[in-house]
Amino acid sequence: MRVVKSLLFILFINIPIVGWTNNLFLENVSIVDIDTNNNTASIEFDISWDNSWRAISDAQTDHSSTNWDATWVFAKYSVSSGDWNHCTLATSGHSAPTGSVIENPSASTDNRQTGVFIYRNTSGSGSNNWDNVKIKWNYGTDGVADNASVEIRIFGIEMCFVPEDSYYLGDAVSFKSTFEDTDDNPVLINTTEKTVRQDGTNSQSGDATLQSGIKVDGDGGICTTGTGTIDNPDYPTGYKAFYCMKYEITQEQYVDFLNTITSSQAETHYRTGSYRHTISGSHPNFTCTRPDRACNYIFLVDGMAYLDWAGLRPMTELEYEKACRGTLSVVAGEYAWGTTGIVSDNSLIISGTEDGTETITTDVSSGACVYGHNAHSGGDGGLGPLRVGIFAESGTNRVSSGATFYGIMEMCGNLWERIVSLGSSTGRGFEGTHGDGSIGSNGYANISDWPGYSSGHNTGTSGSGCRGGSWYFDTIFFSTSNRYSAAYTAPTTSHTGFRGVRSK
Repeated sequence: MRVVKSLLFILFINIPIVGWTNNLFLENVSIVDIDTNNNTASIEFDISWDNSWRAISDAQTDHSSTNWDATWVFAKYSVSSGDWNHCTLATSGHSAPTGSVIENPSASTDNRQTGVFIYRNTSGSGSNNWDNVKIKWNYGTDGVADNASVEIRIFGIEMCFVPEDSYYLGDAVSFKSTFEDTDDNPVLINTTEKTVRQDGTNSQSGDATLQSGIKVDGDGGICTTGTGTIDNPDYPTGYKAFYCMKYEITQEQYVDFLNTITSSQAETHYRTGSYRHTISGSHPNFTCTRPDRACNYIFLVDGMAYLDWAGLRPMTELEYEKACRGTLSVVAGEYAWGTTGIVSDNSLIISGTEDGTETITTDVSSGACVYGHNAHSGGDGGLGPLRVGIFAESGTNRVSSGATFYGIMEMCGNLWERIVSLGSSTGRGFEGTHGDGSIGSNGYANISDWPGYSSGHNTGTSGSGCRGGSWYFDTIFFSTSNRYSAAYTAPTTSHTGFRGVRSK
């Protein structure tokens, strides 16, 4: 995430901020095309990032021909140095530079247009560098006066597109790999969005059904006939297209979140920690010394507030499997990179200062992953997560970079992925609603179908779970179909992170 500030309408100031991860920069922000008749204005900026692709199958990602990476762009505004609020964008009227496309995401479950995706408009790979991008802001909708003194902050989150397509659930060998049919075969999800029903029977006719082989008992356990039923045609089963964050939330991204909410809201979400956690300070000047390192110590309530603030949503555990496996046939016990191999030396060697340029010199060609509760050597050393995308370098392939079928990084190891679980009725009631950019005054998300919703806010953990393992654990938890912790609702630890998704 990158933040750039400027004052608009009265004064213009541009302050570029250093980029991380794949060198994502949003710079030279200004307000142009102010239309006081329609109360709109365009937020203009330059954007660039490295290691981008569209519609190719290269050595690094091994993704499908309809896959690409994108940046989710959204903005916040402050009037007369007041609180930060989310910019409501127009559904049309944006201006994409040559070589790019701006996509307005579906707003069928949204109350407002919270952001846009920008990505390549033709096949290719390499770096993106686009100047004079314009996204139209409906400032009148947000109640901003024509002559207001306003500060804008613009943010970007790298995402990977997961296209609509069939895929398999379960692998018949992983622990609690619930999704097998009566013959212990993986289940093919091959129609449009389906209804989740606990006892595995079809609850509706036509394509609004989930195959009868998918059965979940009350705690998300092994394949049984189950008891009780639910009908939820809106539960995101992974068949339909969605975008997934390319990386786990970084420490810089979390700092940006803390500094752009109110002081009392930040008190709800600021955590101190060890194990390579570097965030410190006070509102609105929280800082971190390792901005591009995956952020641990994110409670479920913290991660959901972040996603609500950013206009994203939690990922279901079915979407987790789709994002890892893609359209390929099942490999029993496979990890996110599609094989059963994994680096044998889990005490990784870090080369260089951990400033975003550090590399791993351990041979990870058998499967790149951070696991096993062993201290790293070199760099800052110690136990804990590494920077996001650290294994992806020039010449690496899907296995040696630890990437999923769609180019998503660190879905195994580093930090646990928090998911919406099928292991409880709360999780099975999830409808895929997106965050609206605004959290409650108490700092919590306020989306009724998200996990932990009670009395108007998401303050609990019911309906959540974890997938993918972390730096703390051994590989027993790491396989794509392993559901050992799929209904685990503990708030967080030093080895839990977060990432979000967005329906297309």
